Amino acid sequence: SLVAHIHHKNKPAYLILLGIGKKADKKIEYYRRALGHLIRVAEQHEIETLVLDVPAASYFGVDAQQLGQETGVILPMAAYYF
Repeated sequence: SLVAHIHHKNKPAYLILLGIGKKADKKIEYYRRALGHLIRVAEQHEIETLVLDVPAASYFGVDAQQLGQETGVILPMAAYYF
């Protein structure tokens, strides 16, 4: 992962780039893990708001509804502390 401090419209922001595994390993599980890692990185940097550029669902061999569901379930779970 790469975390860069940038300025957007004269306001400080972070650019976070995360990998989701090798190109040959197109598994939805790697996407879930990347989302969990994203939450941890955001917490470390005290980031309160995130904007995601979600990969195409076809990359993982699923439809957009399933990818949206995975995203919507994993993000709150990753932010939860047991």
